[in-house]
Amino acid sequence: MNTLKLTIPLTIPQLAEMLHQQFSAKERQQLVELMEIPKPNAKRPKKQLPSVADDLREAFIELKQYQRGEKQLQTLDDFLNELKHQALGKIQAGSQTSHQQVSFAKK
Repeated sequence: MNTLKLTIPLTIPQLAEMLHQQFSAKERQQLVELMEIPKPNAKRPKKQLPSVADDLREAFIELKQYQRGEKQLQTLDDFLNELKHQALGKIQAGSQTSHQQVSFAKK
């Protein structure tokens, strides 16, 4: 069995030429077959977005906690401030155009 040792970076055509010179046709075919086998993805599973049912379930739990005195509900001002900070965070992260202005006015 041949061992390929590379000490310098090669371009694809240079690598192909080296493989052609150092390996038999049968070995090159085995290499092609090995390269065509798909590698198993090591990616993390995608995080599922919460469904409407999950959101409603969470809202009912929070409402029950409020009724028992275990939790304070968020005021409208706090909610609007939270939305404002989320929007500003997205702008600073560059996910929206830098020229977009976010403002919330109280009436």
